[in-house]
Amino acid sequence: MKHISLAKRLTVSSMWLLGSLAPLFLLTACALPEPPRPLQKASLDAPPAHLDVIHVGEKDDQSRSTPPISGKDRKIFLKGDDLSANLADDPAFKQLRKENRYDQIAFRFVAEKAAGWGIKDPEKEFTLHSIRTDELSMTHVALQQMYRHIPVWNRGVTVHLNPSGQVYLAEGRIIPTPEGLNTVPEIGPGDAMAPVARVLPGDAGCASCQAESVIFISDNGPRMAYRITAAPDLSQRRIYFVDAGTAEILKEQ
Repeated sequence: MKHISLAKRLTVSSMWLLGSLAPLFLLTACALPEPPRPLQKASLDAPPAHLDVIHVGEKDDQSRSTPPISGKDRKIFLKGDDLSANLADDPAFKQLRKENRYDQIAFRFVAEKAAGWGIKDPEKEFTLHSIRTDELSMTHVALQQMYRHIPVWNRGVTVHLNPSGQVYLAEGRIIPTPEGLNTVPEIGPGDAMAPVARVLPGDAGCASCQAESVIFISDNGPRMAYRITAAPDLSQRRIYFVDAGTAEILKEQ
């Protein structure tokens, strides 16, 4: 009988102990941190400074581009799960994916779309500007538009690929091939800097100016121009676009 009584006492004591600890267990459980949530899809970074990509269309736009703007300019916005699906069975394209040749995948995708964008020779009219893979293994390939080895200012396409090498987004702003455009400057860089020197503040002149040839898109279409970078002092940096035929300042930024 004594053994039974002792067993009962032990059972009652155990139940009392568990009952007194239950609130503590609940409090500890409530204090535990939440489990990590799934990563959300990374937002797209801003494009390179010279690719002034303009987002157009609505969220549900699928695999289409917008109409030309006044016949001279075109905004590109293509979105879908796999915009490159029609290339998936191409042996060369398969090999590019196998080797993770993301830059060449982007070039191949753009070449396939080029005719519809008014681009005559995509292999010569686009060059690699940058390529970056983010923390979610999404790769972003920025292509600069060119014409006769001269950059078309502020024009290009950025192609976005998932980890499988499928294109899920292409966006940018381009012009159809500017056939017939005279790309031989009629004035030299020094003549292009002269009007800039006259508008710079103070007596800074244009001694430290730098010039590069670009194709500038004006309201009247593409024009051969110089991009003049001026730094009159350490706190200022100004950029001027000067017509390579008339020395007219087309734009300041």
